Amino acid sequence: MDKGVPAMVPLDFHYARKACCVQRVGYRKGFKPFLKYTKGFGFSFLFLFFLTACGGGGSGGGGGVTGSTVSVSGTVQGGAGPIDASSVSLWEAGSAGGSATQISNSVQTQSDGSYTVSSSIPVPASAFLYVVASGGIVSGTSNPNIMLMSTVGEAGNIPSKVFVNEFTTVVSSYLFLTGSPHFSSGAPSIAGNSSSLVSDQNSLVNYVNLQTGGFQTTLPSSSVTQLTDLANIIASCVEDTSSGFSNCQTLKTATTVTSFNPSNTLMSFVSLI
Repeated sequence: MDKGVPAMVPLDFHYARKACCVQRVGYRKGFKPFLKYTKGFGFSFLFLFFLTACGGGGSGGGGGVTGSTVSVSGTVQGGAGPIDASSVSLWEAGSAGGSATQISNSVQTQSDGSYTVSSSIPVPASAFLYVVASGGIVSGTSNPNIMLMSTVGEAGNIPSKVFVNEFTTVVSSYLFLTGSPHFSSGAPSIAGNSSSLVSDQNSLVNYVNLQTGGFQTTLPSSSVTQLTDLANIIASCVEDTSSGFSNCQTLKTATTVTSFNPSNTLMSFVSLI
């Protein structure tokens, strides 16, 4: 999973493609609440490509382990508000060359977006975990196109709370789903050797605070517009309450490429990476 430092030209190309997608779907105008939510969390897009070079940080508080089973609690949020009745599942990453395994039954978020999901099978303390949230009700509308994610870290070091929102989805996608991402029934399948997965998670928590859902306050305050663009690529569909989910359909069309046909927000965003 160690991706190194890409050349500058591909970076500029990737962001140009994302910016084009933002303009085509009209995200900036359609999701003003997210601008308020991100105020004070400036973030430079280019830093995402240097995440693996910034070690340290650790992955959280060590709560959640109960005997041989684990529990993860947190909140699923879209923009500045909670997502009700979202289906949350807990996954264990596969070894290098393998595939991930869903290790829990799915649970639904409460009206405030809160959830607690527990493994239904024993897992070792070194198991690398992540949470996937699918569908849910936003502003009174049930939206089946939603998929958000957040990596959790090792089962023996679970944070006391794990937010799942556009922020966690953007950073988790860059660190764990670039290259040749695998999806099973629309859900992401993370795999890799243990040391690389832990290293990437240590990088993630240097950028996003899993317990608040926002970016770390130690990050530079530049490029707020770029951060908002990236998050709004996902948020426009998450917040779509139109008949037929026109924003979601436009997003899927804009991110469909040869042999990759996105069926949800996460797949669409990964298609742009």
